[in-house]
Amino acid sequence: MDYYCRTMYEHLYGRLGELGIPTIEPELTLYHAEEYHETDLDVEAAVAVETAVLQGAPVTDDLAFRDLPAEEVAACLLYEGPFLGVESAVLELMRWIAMHEHVIAGPLRELHLSGPAHVNGCPVDNAVVELQLPVVPAD
Repeated sequence: MDYYCRTMYEHLYGRLGELGIPTIEPELTLYHAEEYHETDLDVEAAVAVETAVLQGAPVTDDLAFRDLPAEEVAACLLYEGPFLGVESAVLELMRWIAMHEHVIAGPLRELHLSGPAHVNGCPVDNAVVELQLPVVPAD
């Protein structure tokens, strides 16, 4: 997963740099898969840009510019530590959701509050990450 995300972010920042589009924080990873997969991952790498960029954004084959809508209700967890350990926090958040009789209602959002997940190609050891999972009450 580390290689996959690093590669996606390198491509994202490279293309935005080529197009002269400045970024602002935070980075954001969206995990769209509803089940665990070893291959064919449905993951989206994103970074915030100024709203004005959305209006004049170029059309490309490998970038999409959009406004990420707010979720009405989400379970959230703040994680501090190495990026390579964030999976345990995701599992804890999912456990909390189940214990409180809710179900997941959208993709996991991983906001990198301490800056980019990778510096010089290496995962950050002291990251601050907010995990957000949209939820609804279980029936």
